[in-house]
Amino acid sequence: MPWQFTTPGELEQVRAAGRLAWDVLQRVAERVRPGVTTLELSELAESLIVDAGATPTTKGFRFEGDHGPPFPHAASICVNDEVMFGIPDGRVLRQGDVVTIDLTLRTTLGWHADVATSVAVAGGERAQYIAAGAQAALDAVLAHAKPGAWWQDVMGHAAEAVGLLGLYLLPGTCGHGIGRAIHEDPWLSYPKGRNVRLAPGMVLCLEPVVLEQPAEVLTNAQGVATAMGGVWSAFEERMVAITPAGSELLSRSG
Repeated sequence: MPWQFTTPGELEQVRAAGRLAWDVLQRVAERVRPGVTTLELSELAESLIVDAGATPTTKGFRFEGDHGPPFPHAASICVNDEVMFGIPDGRVLRQGDVVTIDLTLRTTLGWHADVATSVAVAGGERAQYIAAGAQAALDAVLAHAKPGAWWQDVMGHAAEAVGLLGLYLLPGTCGHGIGRAIHEDPWLSYPKGRNVRLAPGMVLCLEPVVLEQPAEVLTNAQGVATAMGGVWSAFEERMVAITPAGSELLSRSG
């Protein structure tokens, strides 16, 4: 059974986790500029998380059943054709790159938060377009993620939104529950997989991934997922609580 909040106090604690993660993410995103390395961005994320008294749970994380090395840093930083799990290193950002920053944390009360954003480095038409497509996909999901909605229908709206832009929604996992663990039930996928009906009490991370065009995505020995053929990727991730009144965005400024 997925974890669900049952009291206002629990929800407020999860709100606090979401606000903290969003604040850290925004401060890291503000540092994105030509000449900065992906490792510098991750180190800033770790410093901000630790200074706030929280724990960077991406560092040392390994998916259940994954026999590869644990993730070594506090944030995943993907550039251009990297789709997920980009490992920060000495790579220097250049004008026109698109960078996706994905970070998680655990508060002192034991609640997790997981957020991501895509940023065009000092402009660049290609980067701005794919980043805008990621935002359009997220906006469509947030607009339709309501109690009683079926997940496949919600993602259908996102697919339509990005299709109108000439972009492509990556099939597969596009969200998950979150609470005392980074990943909780339900796992959300599209267009195949279990069709989950959203219900009050759920706390979800929503992360539809957008590609410039259909492309095979391969994962290397270090766990980095990359789109083949130089196809660029971007995504936005937010936390929401499904309530009887609708949905509440948890990863936002206080």
